[in-house]
Amino acid sequence: MKKRCLTFGAFLCVVALAGCPRSFVPPETDAARGEAGDIALLDTAGPDWEAGWVEPPPRLAGRPECAPFETAQGSACLSVMGGNAAFRFATTSACNGEVKCQEEAPPGRLFAEFDPEPGSAHHVVLRDLPERGAFKCALFCVDAAGDEAELGGLVRLSTGSERGVRITEVMANPAGAEPDQEFVEIVNVTGFPLDAGGWRLSDEAPCAPPGACGGKEGDGEAKGDALPAGTILPPLQPVLLVPSGYDPRSAKDLPPRAGCLLVRLDDSLGERGLKNGGEPVFLLDAEGGTVSFYPDAVTPVPDGVSVVRVHADYPDGDPLAWEKSPQAGGTPCSW
Repeated sequence: MKKRCLTFGAFLCVVALAGCPRSFVPPETDAARGEAGDIALLDTAGPDWEAGWVEPPPRLAGRPECAPFETAQGSACLSVMGGNAAFRFATTSACNGEVKCQEEAPPGRLFAEFDPEPGSAHHVVLRDLPERGAFKCALFCVDAAGDEAELGGLVRLSTGSERGVRITEVMANPAGAEPDQEFVEIVNVTGFPLDAGGWRLSDEAPCAPPGACGGKEGDGEAKGDALPAGTILPPLQPVLLVPSGYDPRSAKDLPPRAGCLLVRLDDSLGERGLKNGGEPVFLLDAEGGTVSFYPDAVTPVPDGVSVVRVHADYPDGDPLAWEKSPQAGGTPCSW
C-alpha cells in the first residue's frame, strides 16, 4: 500500500511506507508518552505561520464533539487501531488538513497524510504506521497554492498491534424475528486463515487490561458468546456471526450471499439480543483482549437497516468509519 505525501508549492509525490523524503521536526516537549494505544495532544505556545498566505491563515477552532471511543485532547479527537490513527479537528477557515508524524526512535521516519478535499472540518487517517511505535505528530493546513500553516498542536502517539480482523456490519434491528435474525459480520483482512475458536462476541465492554474487572467473583471471567472451537476465518471473506435460531431463508430479511460462512453462537447475540436503540459490540480474543469493536456510532437505525463499516483501515472508534447500510436488509456477507 502506498502513502500520499504533499510537497508544498512543487509537486505531489507518492512514496512507500518508509516515509516522505522531507524532514520535519515537531517542537520538543517534556510530556511523557502514554501507554500503548494512548494519545496525548499537547498544545504548543502558539502558532508558527509560514509565509505565503494571502489571507490570514487558519487557526484551530473549537474541538469537534468527540465520540465515546475517541480520545478528546486539546483541539482534536483521536482514535487508534493497530498502526492506523484517525485525527479529527476543525479550523477557522477552509483548507486541506494535514498531519505529519515522525518516529521518536531512530531512524525517525516521517509519515504524512492530508484531506483530499478542502474544508474547515478535517478527518485525516494515517495508515500502516509501524506497530508498537512512538511518534510525534503535528497538525497543518494547506491552501490551494500549496502554502502550509502549522496549527500549533503537537500529538504524541503510541500505536498498538494489528489484530487482523474487523467487525464490518451490525444488524441489531432486523425486519424479521428478533433476536434470531440479528447478525454481526466480520472480515479477516490478513492474507492467511485465522483460528478464531474460543473468541467471543459481547455487548459489554471488556476489562482493561483483560482479567482486571474488579474484586467481585466472576468479574474477570470472559463475557459474551463464544465462537465454536475450530472456527477458521478465511482471508478477505466476510463471515456472519448469528444466533442459533438464525434462518438465512427468512421471508422478511435479505438472505446472505451464496456460500457465506455462518458461525452460529448462543441463543442470541449479546445479552438477550442486541439493543435496537444501539449499543457497542465487541469481538474479543480467547484472553479477553479486544480484536475489533463497533462503537455505536450511528443512531437511530430504522427496522431492517444495518450499520456498515466504510473502510477497513479507519480505526474502530472513529465515528466516520461507520454509516447506515445503503439498502434495506443490510449487506449480509457482501462487505
